[in-house]
Amino acid sequence: MGTNKEEREDKIIDVKGMKVGFLAYSYGTNKKVPEEYLKYVSLYKDPETKEFTKEYQDKIKSEVTSLREKVDVLVVLMHWGIEFTHKENAEQQELANFLNSLGVDIIVGSHSHSIEPIKWVGDAHKTLVFYSLGNFTSADDDVSRAGEDFDNAYQVGLMAKLNIKKLDKGIDITDIKTEPIINYYDKDMRNFELVPYSLYNENYEKNHYRYPYNFTKEFIKNMYESVISEEYR
Repeated sequence: MGTNKEEREDKIIDVKGMKVGFLAYSYGTNKKVPEEYLKYVSLYKDPETKEFTKEYQDKIKSEVTSLREKVDVLVVLMHWGIEFTHKENAEQQELANFLNSLGVDIIVGSHSHSIEPIKWVGDAHKTLVFYSLGNFTSADDDVSRAGEDFDNAYQVGLMAKLNIKKLDKGIDITDIKTEPIINYYDKDMRNFELVPYSLYNENYEKNHYRYPYNFTKEFIKNMYESVISEEYR
């Protein structure tokens, strides 16, 4: 959720002397928003036509440009893409390139409920794009529209760490590494925990609610290695 330009408060935090600014946008909402409240919702496309129109491009450009001038690092959180897929689609690529052209440094995506690739976009200015970090937390034992593989993928998110160095002009992003994090809950759907893959031992694996449905360490490892490039693992 957000507000219009006149009412919005910039989201800026200080990290070791660097000003990091945040913006967020969504493809839509679960329920239709009355016209009078649309200004409070940070959409990136028209809720009726579902198109990334010039009106929305100009709105995002204005907000990004305004915040860009105030921060060292600009992060945009995107609720985009298609559920239950491990690959970004054409719209995500278009939006990533658009945000790159405005000077965004990092894009962090969600909505697919499954991890998606990490890529750099841009030439003169580089933008690091996490197309989707998957689910950080969930409590769904079964998602009927997903199928077994994505029911299992639903239980896995991605933790990322990186180094950012402030330069005379711009920043330098290095040492990008990730690790899967597993939404654990036992056979009675109790004892919920978030467990990094490195700590996900046999006890966790075999007592997970979805273990009988092929949710194994091998499944997690194979999915992770097939989606995330080796340089980021």
